[in-house]
Amino acid sequence: MTRKACNTLSVMHAWHTIRVMRDPQALEITYLTGAIRREATNGRSDFGVLLTPLMGNVPRPLGIHAHDNGVWSEFVSKGKKPFSLENFLHHLDMFAGMRHQCLFAVAPDVVGDWWKTLQRSRPVLPEIRKRGYRAALVAQDGLQHHMNRIPWDEFDVLFLGGGQSELYLSKTNRVQWKDPETGKVWKDPETGKCKWVGEWKLTPGAARLTAEARRRGKDVHMGRVNSLKRLRYAQDIGCTSADGTFIAFGPDKNTPEVQGWVNTLNVETEVEHNFSSCIICRHHIEVQAQTYRIPRWKATQNVLDYVAANPYRHPHRATQPAAIGTELPVAA
Repeated sequence: MTRKACNTLSVMHAWHTIRVMRDPQALEITYLTGAIRREATNGRSDFGVLLTPLMGNVPRPLGIHAHDNGVWSEFVSKGKKPFSLENFLHHLDMFAGMRHQCLFAVAPDVVGDWWKTLQRSRPVLPEIRKRGYRAALVAQDGLQHHMNRIPWDEFDVLFLGGGQSELYLSKTNRVQWKDPETGKVWKDPETGKCKWVGEWKLTPGAARLTAEARRRGKDVHMGRVNSLKRLRYAQDIGCTSADGTFIAFGPDKNTPEVQGWVNTLNVETEVEHNFSSCIICRHHIEVQAQTYRIPRWKATQNVLDYVAANPYRHPHRATQPAAIGTELPVAA
């Protein structure tokens, strides 16, 4: 075998190793609940809270969390509860002291319309970053066909949103359609039969979009995940976080159940709680590499050294979130 062939095989082996390390099964998935529960604010790395500007309360203490934009309420109310950019940015400013434990903040979107979402989100993405948050762009129906139109450098997390349609129906993508106004399953007045639809975020197109985002080093979040089966699917296609409202429909009973989902999936990954499976640490590595223009191996070493020297300040190990430091050391 020639030297050139040996070098080619070495490169192929190295690429295979990288892909195995980045396999979704080797990454923990974090679940965010819209219900404020003590179990979700105790500093656990894979179970936190999804906040919105409409909640009106500031939970203390607060562990891992993210900020949604509240546009879903605008959608289901048919505009009666319009999105307010001023309120949204004020909401982010209120939590500025805890942004080191924030996974992302979601720019405003338009449900079911990828083009209008881009137009609405792009002016807000830099405002989110300016405040020290990781900016999330919501992916809507059809975006997978326009990957060259996606402003990849302007956001940090891809949020799988999208709508519902009979066009997406399949054996594995099948849910009962709910009336947006009442939130109840719709039934035909004459036949009494419900209407079945599929969800865009569960289509192969959304999975391809997720793969491209992961290839580009973006984290991916899936919205409205309310079962172990769906959470496992989200993890399988490469999502690093998901949210749902399941706990709100019976907090005392459903909270342990959701924790059981997370325990099951993250134990299956057989990954230790280290920087490679920690979304916060990966974020800090990217920040150091881009801010100080240093190699990622150097940024990684800086983060590892900081966590080793200050274990009590690491977000995932802290017992007093208010005392956690927000700054990492400047690269040498």
